[in-house]
This record gives sequence, C-alpha cells and structure tokens, in this order.
Amino acid sequence: MITTHVHLKAGHTTFATVRRNGKPALEPLPEKRFEMRKQLDLTVMKNGHVHLGPDRHYYSVPYSYIGKKVRLLFSKSFVEIYHRHELIASHPRVKSPHNYTTDPAHMASQHQFVSDWSPDYF
Repeated sequence: MITTHVHLKAGHTTFATVRRNGKPALEPLPEKRFEMRKQLDLTVMKNGHVHLGPDRHYYSVPYSYIGKKVRLLFSKSFVEIYHRHELIASHPRVKSPHNYTTDPAHMASQHQFVSDWSPDYF
C-alpha cells in the first residue's frame, strides 16, 4: 500500500520522495527468475548417489563423499549438493522416477569405463 498523505513540514508525499530518491538507484531485474528452494540432509549412498525423495530420482556426488552427510538444495529446475557449505555437485532437476543422473567425473577412475556402456557396446 502506498501512503499518499502529505507531510506538513516537507510539503510532499512519501511516495513522491521514494520515487524521486529511489528510482535512480534501481537496477534492472535479473534475467533468470528467482526460484524457491527446499533442502534435505542426506547421506551419500555406497553407489555415489543421493536420493531426492519427492521425485524418487538419484543424483551423483563425487565418489570421495561416499558415506558422508550432505545437504541437498533443490528447486523446480536444478539440484545442488553441498558438503560443509561447499558446493560439490550440481545437476539439472529430472523428475523421472527410479532413474539416475550421473556425472562421469564423479565416478572413481576404476569405474568410469562403465559410463561408456550402451546396448551398442555389447
């Protein structure tokens, strides 16, 4: 609600003051809209993934964090995974249940060959 009362001493409205003094300081809106985020505290599973329960989807984490507690922040379009306030993984959010989103760089070197497997490989 905008106040339109005239200040007796100043002789102008609060809205006019804000418009005159505040408008030059305004910056343009960001191109990307802000998205509300939710958070979950999880333990990284032995396969190097965390489970986002609402979507029943799994996201990879660097293998060195297996068994550690992490914080998962997610919005409608992305998933970020933090360990002790440090971002360790980021993925676009996928809502396909019972599937995995895996970054090959998160896998141990002795397991990275598996990421090349496909039906054509066999």
